[in-house]
Amino acid sequence: MEECRCARNIAGFAGHIQCSEGAVPAVQGGGLSEGIDYEGNILSAIAIVGLPLAPPNLEVKALVGHFISKFGEERGNLYGYTAPALNTVVQGAGRIVRGEKDRGGLSCS
Repeated sequence: MEECRCARNIAGFAGHIQCSEGAVPAVQGGGLSEGIDYEGNILSAIAIVGLPLAPPNLEVKALVGHFISKFGEERGNLYGYTAPALNTVVQGAGRIVRGEKDRGGLSCS
């Protein structure tokens, strides 16, 4: 049910965006940044602010601890904490270009 409502909202958003200019705020890892194809080059730019680092919950701590025991402190934190955040950034940036004729800009800070 929720997926159907989200699809309708995206369809309405796509129609509105093609007729005007505007900005749509969204969070990394949320419904608008992953798993949705914005076809027809309806996005012209994406601004990514900061790294979407995971909260330090038990799962993340266990993953980081595993990598620290295998690779040491520096690489353990990189592999278990920073690399997944960078992967989320790349996935979000991939929303802008979905086909051969799509073009767009990306700004990360």
